[in-house]
Amino acid sequence: MNTGQFLTLLEEATEGVKDPYFRLPIGGDDPTFRERVYAYELYHQLRLRWSPEWRVTLNGEVDKRRHPLLRGGRDSKPDLLVHEPGDQNVNLLVLEIEAANETINGLRLDLQKLKVFITDGQYIKGVLLLFGDGDMHELRRRLALAYAAAGIEPEDGTRIDVRWQRRAGGRAEPIEDFA
Repeated sequence: MNTGQFLTLLEEATEGVKDPYFRLPIGGDDPTFRERVYAYELYHQLRLRWSPEWRVTLNGEVDKRRHPLLRGGRDSKPDLLVHEPGDQNVNLLVLEIEAANETINGLRLDLQKLKVFITDGQYIKGVLLLFGDGDMHELRRRLALAYAAAGIEPEDGTRIDVRWQRRAGGRAEPIEDFA
């Protein structure tokens, strides 16, 4: 598996994330976006499509705080990792998940985590996966501000892929032209 194959798999898997995992019903209130609920269902959808022939594995929320290469990262527990555990030479992809209505500061923190993993942790690619409805122009504006606040240089930005699943059962699509 390579990063392109994983991104295709991710697009297919997001189509499997439907309500109530996309937007969680709340008793006495409107349904809302919950990152953990979405992330666990996405993990499930990815594993349904995962080939046992692939050398890499999919892991969720691996705590990397004591990892020798990532000691500088305060919060070193990414949402999903695609890697070969125990082999630092096979770090394919790190993925962070956020609701599309996340604040600029929340987006900045996720981008900084991705940057640490692709630079210090030697992961080939980082993915920021957003889910939920919203205005594309407003989201691009917040992403641009978050990138600037995170201090992401253009060469690092090319290694971070931003995707957005706008509706339950929809395909996560790339977002470009904001940084």
